[in-house]
Amino acid sequence: MRVYAASLLFLLCRAIPFASQTSVIRYDFEPISSDFVFQPRNQSTMSFLRPVNLPTPLIVQSIASIGLGLWLTFVRRPPVVYISDKKQSEKTSQDHPEPWTMLVPASPSPRMADTVSLLGIVIIGLEITYLVSSYMPFEENQFIAASIPVRIFLSTLMLSVCVVHRKQMSGSGFWELIGLAVLDGSAGIWLGNILGRWDGMVRGAPF
Repeated sequence: MRVYAASLLFLLCRAIPFASQTSVIRYDFEPISSDFVFQPRNQSTMSFLRPVNLPTPLIVQSIASIGLGLWLTFVRRPPVVYISDKKQSEKTSQDHPEPWTMLVPASPSPRMADTVSLLGIVIIGLEITYLVSSYMPFEENQFIAASIPVRIFLSTLMLSVCVVHRKQMSGSGFWELIGLAVLDGSAGIWLGNILGRWDGMVRGAPF
């Protein structure tokens, strides 16, 4: 848990100072013979310090998810495990009640632990793209625009899994999918309202 908290604090300290910057580097696209020539106005050396043109909820989501991905990759166990108390277990007539865990089993087998690490890497790969592409103006960020229909589709997919496989799912897995479906669906609708498009294209796209 300390590794997870330290990762969140480090990424938050690196991202927040740049989130308040409103000035961004603009790019000119000049059509020549029906081709677009990419001409940045300011030539500079490669730098990992850049403005973060993202709404605060997306910054928090990205940093928290990257921290979670780091935890799953290296610790290979769930960051949260909750075991019901004795009184609750007596009510359910269970001597050994199933613990509630976050995303992955409480005691994964060696093969399952490998899969947990892979899950963490996938989460990092998806969420770090928000920060890497955040130097672009928000309305011109293709990754943000593409995430709108993807989020809505994934939300529908997760709800469908909960309906079709409810009896075969664990309690932890069911409520995790429900929560993620509500979160992704709400974020997709919110971003779509901000950008004014729902088809995955940036505002002003010629289609």
